[in-house]
Amino acid sequence: MADSNRPAEAAPPAKTTKESLRYTPAGSVLLASDFLISVPIGAVLGFLVGQIDKIGDTAPTILLAYVAALVALAAIVIAAHTLLITLLSPEYLVLLEHAKGGVPAVSRPYKIVAFVCAAGSLASLTAALVWPVLPNGYSTTRGLVFGVCTLFASWGILGSTQLIGLGAFHLERRTSLLHIVRDVRQLREQNRKQA
Repeated sequence: MADSNRPAEAAPPAKTTKESLRYTPAGSVLLASDFLISVPIGAVLGFLVGQIDKIGDTAPTILLAYVAALVALAAIVIAAHTLLITLLSPEYLVLLEHAKGGVPAVSRPYKIVAFVCAAGSLASLTAALVWPVLPNGYSTTRGLVFGVCTLFASWGILGSTQLIGLGAFHLERRTSLLHIVRDVRQLREQNRKQA
């Protein structure tokens, strides 16, 4: 029976549409800070390449640099994900399985950034190859192509940087959990010896 003297518990505040969208698969990508920062970077650099002919002339070299950087980042992301997997202890695995989204949610950011790096490197390589046939001078096509490739490059760089923080977070949590497990085992051993 409920206590009539106890105040009613307040209902949790309703989530706004933006908050609800943030935690959907698409929203978690499109509303992430790495993507939101990359969009204006791609737009500004794409505009400059499309409007200033001298900058547009150097674009194939920059696009090939994007390819190299994104392939290297994809390799680093794959290595970081592999390292995360190898460092999972049975205790931490149980903890992750009970977290929202479970183990797939832990792998998802790594998969997204690896995909962004792979797609960006392919887009940049294609753009570098077709660049000579794109219209010269003030060209919206050149600006759009370069802007999309720049979006992928900056998104891959910023996403990889965020994965460093994510990896550090998991390392810290795993270390804390291992300390707790060690302390519990020591306490059990002491209790067993005293009994």
